[in-house]
Amino acid sequence: MAFPFLHESNFEVGSNAEWTSESDSATRLDFPHWTQTAGVGVLPFRGAYCMRVKLGSTTAAKVIDTDIDIADATTRFARFYLYIGDDVAFTADDTLQIAEFTQAAGGTVECAIGLRLTAATNLIEIGIGDGTAPTDFSAEALVRNRWYSVEARVAISTTGTGTLDLYINGVNRVALTTLTNAAAVGDGTLGVIGSLTTTTGHLYFDAY
Repeated sequence: MAFPFLHESNFEVGSNAEWTSESDSATRLDFPHWTQTAGVGVLPFRGAYCMRVKLGSTTAAKVIDTDIDIADATTRFARFYLYIGDDVAFTADDTLQIAEFTQAAGGTVECAIGLRLTAATNLIEIGIGDGTAPTDFSAEALVRNRWYSVEARVAISTTGTGTLDLYINGVNRVALTTLTNAAAVGDGTLGVIGSLTTTTGHLYFDAY
């Protein structure tokens, strides 16, 4: 098996050079080398490192980029890669954010991408929302042990014409229209913005 880009990193070990800062008060976030994750069957999507978040805490474990800068009446695309570990398990329904677009001043969340975990069916669904919580979900559930390309098309509008589209592996799966954004977006976050303590396992993130 070939492993291209082994010496390229999107997330450097022990740091987040591509990101402005991180928030991880419960110490659940790290940036393992592929040799550390290969033992559990996970290789970074591209490069030698990825970001790993341990679930099971209500506190955030995320990296923050203050250079998103989506002005009013402007459209931008953002993309990352998501891997749901084989060890992800949950005994209660849970909804959690994995990416947020926020105002630079005050940090108000304008829109978000998140996961919905349904205990009765063991389904993991991805969706988007106007504000912090995802409300509209893809009809196609995600499965464990594979990388997904997750892309958002964000159009900011303070006059009620904003839109948010979610693309999974290049296919538009969910769309929200006529969103009213209170202000331009300046910051973006990636990681896990809180989960139930009964939700366990690991999520992996990579950048392209």
